[in-house]
Amino acid sequence: MLEFMSLVSPRPLSNPRSPRIRINVESQIDAHELNQLFIKVGKPVQDVAKLRCALEHSLFCVTARLITGRLLIGFARTNGDGVFNAAILDWVVDPTVNNPDAVRRQLIERVKLESRRTMPQCAISLFAEPTDHAILRRAGFDEEPNGIKAMML
Repeated sequence: MLEFMSLVSPRPLSNPRSPRIRINVESQIDAHELNQLFIKVGKPVQDVAKLRCALEHSLFCVTARLITGRLLIGFARTNGDGVFNAAILDWVVDPTVNNPDAVRRQLIERVKLESRRTMPQCAISLFAEPTDHAILRRAGFDEEPNGIKAMML
């Protein structure tokens, strides 16, 4: 069984408002706890059975938890073929936490690290809101040059 390293964020001197969090790859995530985070960010509540199924069939999930109390404040789920493609899904951070953009950046960096560790040749994709484009550009993402668009039902 693989052991995963946890990343703990230091409290940056330049921004004392950033929370001390632990960024971790987790295999056992409580679907009810995740639904509570979805509610905080304005996403609809998910069917718990379907959410559990999605979690079980993901390549990996990355969480951000406050060090004190282990409260779930951020989450990203990665799906893909396990070799060439990884897609980041459900990239969410509690908007009430201090400096949510710092948490979002740390989640993305951990997803990139884990993707490259387990699938060195993979391309990582993410459909994002325009408000997230600046964070993603700083993390090394580029917009699709052919202008691929997503559709949703």
